[in-house]
Amino acid sequence: MGSTRLPGKMLEDVNGAPLLTRVVERVRASTLSTEVIVATTSEPRDDRIARLCGELRLPVIRGSRDDVASRFLSAVDSHGLDAFVRVCGDSPLMDPCLIDKGVDLLVNGGFEIVTNNLRRTFPKGQTVEVLKSDTFRRGYEKFSDDGDREHVTRWFYAHADQFRVHNFTMTPDRSDLALSVDTEMDLRRVRDIFATMREPHWGFGLDWMLNNVVVVRGCL
Repeated sequence: MGSTRLPGKMLEDVNGAPLLTRVVERVRASTLSTEVIVATTSEPRDDRIARLCGELRLPVIRGSRDDVASRFLSAVDSHGLDAFVRVCGDSPLMDPCLIDKGVDLLVNGGFEIVTNNLRRTFPKGQTVEVLKSDTFRRGYEKFSDDGDREHVTRWFYAHADQFRVHNFTMTPDRSDLALSVDTEMDLRRVRDIFATMREPHWGFGLDWMLNNVVVVRGCL
């Protein structure tokens, strides 16, 4: 809730539901992930997020505002996770198929980390990062500054040669597009896109958005 560019954005209305609810609906549509956990801060302003998680019957982890990685570690430890998928809360248009692709590559590819963020070709708001929990624990112990803890995976990419990392890409490169919510303009754009979708909205993935929204309506 403490976003500097768009304060309170996680509970902004996106065509009838809070932005966070839209993120959760899309992540839950993944067929290969088993549980959705929200990791937020212990600050009073994020009590509203915790209450929403209760309404959505979601487990919630609360911790440091700045040490975001510690929240992930708490989620891993308290839920006994062998691996986890990181999806940012400002991604209400996340394509569930990309989550499944990342999980499948991790499970069947012999990797420790699978991402589409080491070399970005996907639009912002379509970032998937899948990490084995043991790998994350080992890396966390080596984090050397506050920036590593804030950005969660930055240290791993800086030391990618120490891990079995796989980066998947798309063609053509659409990393110039933004499908996340950072500003009021982004929020208006996302609302416009949701307005073009029938229910359930999570059935409309990235390919549909690129072919029907970006090109035809010119929203981006």
